[in-house]
Amino acid sequence: MLKENDLDLKGLLSSINSNVSDKIILNVLHNLQSRPDWDKLLITICAWCESGFSIVNTAKILNIHKNTLLSRLTRIKRISGFDLRIFKDSITLYIAIVVNILNKGFNP
Repeated sequence: MLKENDLDLKGLLSSINSNVSDKIILNVLHNLQSRPDWDKLLITICAWCESGFSIVNTAKILNIHKNTLLSRLTRIKRISGFDLRIFKDSITLYIAIVVNILNKGFNP
């Protein structure tokens, strides 16, 4: 029987086998991870998803102007092919980041 804490995102994603998680990381994050500003892009993606996909809230969390945020969102789309303004793309990137954190222990 599943416990309530087994149903959180990290709990579910930690049960993915390592071959699948490696493929997710490679296919989704590879182009972003190879950039010198990967840490900044990673934090931007996490803030975007954790703030409810809000430009105003994300800019406040990151302590940046909303135009700077919009520029980063455009850059992420150009580099990765994923548009953070599309829910499915945001969730795909966020899941890949959580899988990466679970595998490598990196937490922004």
